[in-house]
Amino acid sequence: MQFLGIKTGNTAVDMIAAGGWFTEVLSGAVGPSGKVYASNPPFLVQQEAETALHKRLGNVEAVHVSLAEAGVKDVDAIVTALNLHDLYNGFNGQAGGEAAAVDFLKGIYAALKPGGVLGVIDHVGIAGQDNAAFHRMQPQQARDALTKAGFTIEAESSILANPADDHTKAVFDPSIRGKTDQFLIRARKPR
Repeated sequence: MQFLGIKTGNTAVDMIAAGGWFTEVLSGAVGPSGKVYASNPPFLVQQEAETALHKRLGNVEAVHVSLAEAGVKDVDAIVTALNLHDLYNGFNGQAGGEAAAVDFLKGIYAALKPGGVLGVIDHVGIAGQDNAAFHRMQPQQARDALTKAGFTIEAESSILANPADDHTKAVFDPSIRGKTDQFLIRARKPR
C-alpha cells in the first residue's frame, strides 16, 4: 500500500476482489474515514462470506455491476491483483487479447480521479509458452495495455518477485501455488 501511495481517508476499489484479501488490506489502509468498493462480477460473488467480511470491516461496499453502472467515480486508487492475465488470455468464455485488457483498464481509468493510481499485480509469464493455460502474462503485455488505456506507468516494484519460480508451471501447481513470481506496476491517470 505504501508503494501505491494509498492513505488514510482515501477512496479505493478492489477490482475483481474475489474472496476479498486485498479488500481487507485496502480497508485497513484507508481506515475508518476512507471507503473501499469491493467489485466482483456476479459469477464470483459468495454472498454470505462477502456480506460477513464487509460488515466486519465496516468501510466496504459491494459492487456487482461495472463501476460506471454503480456510479463509482473520482476514486483515489484501484488495485487489481492476479486478474489482468484472465482478461488478456480470455476467461469464462469471454474473448481475450490486448483489446479486452485495454477495455477493462479503460473502465478503471474512467473511475479514477485525475491523478488517481492503479496498482496491477499479476503472475509473470514468458514468451513462447501457453500463458493462458498457466494463468500468467508477460509484464510487457500489461505495460502495453496500460499505456493504450491512457495510463502513465510511474514505477514497478520487485517486492513480489520470486526467482525460484521458473515460469514453466501453472500458478495452481502445488509446487508453486502461493509462491509465483509476480510483478507490481504503479500506473497513474494523468492530472
